Amino acid sequence: MKRRILFATCLTMMSLTIMSCDSDDDGPNCPEPLTGELNTTETEFTGKWSLTNIEADDEVDLTDDSVDNPSTNIFEQYSACQRDNVYEFKNDRAYSFKQGSTETDCTNTQTLSGTWMLNNNILTFVALCTSQSINIDLNDDNNEFVIESNYTFVNVDNETINTKVVFTYQKMDDPQ
Repeated sequence: MKRRILFATCLTMMSLTIMSCDSDDDGPNCPEPLTGELNTTETEFTGKWSLTNIEADDEVDLTDDSVDNPSTNIFEQYSACQRDNVYEFKNDRAYSFKQGSTETDCTNTQTLSGTWMLNNNILTFVALCTSQSINIDLNDDNNEFVIESNYTFVNVDNETINTKVVFTYQKMDDPQ
């Protein structure tokens, strides 16, 4: 069950677009890495961002604890390893996404890297021969952003729940 939740979280955070192939079927036609100087918004956006909350519109029970306790707070229902999600956006357009890398004894750690661009609240990633663009809401202080997505959960009773989910990331203090 936890692997499905972890996998679903990764898919939500990094839902990949369909790969295109050449008509000659010579293999995938991968997008070029993103390049160029950062704009002012992107420069302010660089740094590490940690997942701090996952909130659903509808209550879901993901905890297999023999207690009926659905909640809209998905973040609290995840293990420390599942909540351990960090993006790092660098000033050379490189980025990484790591899950389970700062908590101890995590299995199924994930790392993804590629290039990024932020333009008009559209955050674009190029990685693993795919390109993905997501709409983010960045707060006025440039220290928190949210991603909204419609999502399907399968709760502990094996019921499917379709709901809107909001993922919140906060900028981590950079030790100088």
